[in-house]
Amino acid sequence: MSDSGGNQPALERSTFPLSSGEGYGAVVNGNFIKINIGMREFYASVYAFLSDDNGQFGRFDTVTDAVAWAVATANTHEGQPRERFPVAYWEIRKGYSITVRLTDSGEYKGEIFPLWVDSEPEPMRIFKQFPSQDEAVQWARRAADEQVDQKQDYELRLLQIKNELEAQSV
Repeated sequence: MSDSGGNQPALERSTFPLSSGEGYGAVVNGNFIKINIGMREFYASVYAFLSDDNGQFGRFDTVTDAVAWAVATANTHEGQPRERFPVAYWEIRKGYSITVRLTDSGEYKGEIFPLWVDSEPEPMRIFKQFPSQDEAVQWARRAADEQVDQKQDYELRLLQIKNELEAQSV
């Protein structure tokens, strides 16, 4: 965690389909990139967290150009909190944006949000307030881990249903 509360150099590098089915997201150098398909072009965006005022966007003729630009941009991107949504700390963990905001009351609000969701309506953000930034960060990390575990358990149960239906249909 940096002293300024900014983006820490994350080792996570993962790729996942966007929920709309119109592209893919990836985590590169602690930043989130998104590549979407347009009618005749590809759209690429890079940001460090959901309310990143320094988010960068581009349109490209080829997927190769879109991905190359997004990866190169993510490798040097510096997130910038919006004045209206001051962020004291952020990171990306297992496909979730983790942010901690300092509230007007002096408490820290930890928040997680799944980055792969790109369709309306937005899913409910999960948040909780704490007296210290460290407590908020630790809670958000645990909450992100729990969300990943729940998603994996859900996918396993779906697979069990499918396998059982196929086995009993023979």
